[in-house]
Amino acid sequence: MNIRELLATILLVSLVGCATTPVSTSGARDVPSTRVLNSDLLKRKEGFGQVVVKRDEGLSASACNSRVFANGIPVAEIAPGEKVIFYLPEGEQMLAAIATGICIEG
Repeated sequence: MNIRELLATILLVSLVGCATTPVSTSGARDVPSTRVLNSDLLKRKEGFGQVVVKRDEGLSASACNSRVFANGIPVAEIAPGEKVIFYLPEGEQMLAAIATGICIEG
């Protein structure tokens, strides 16, 4: 094997190692209650719309959870293959997510 073939193989293996697999909403696991940070948002209310946030499966950032925020309020920490369903007032909202755990510094 020459150096080009070796480099191509290393590149291919590194790309596959970072790949994720989409998860359907019905196939994603619910976030355990121990990682729900605001249970009030998980209750269906009149005039509120449903928001579904889910993470793909795979090795990319698999050691990290993602903390989901709605309008600056922490909702839950989701791991790969999980989802959280919560409810917000209809209209414009702000959603955000940050990595937590060992990936907190990047």
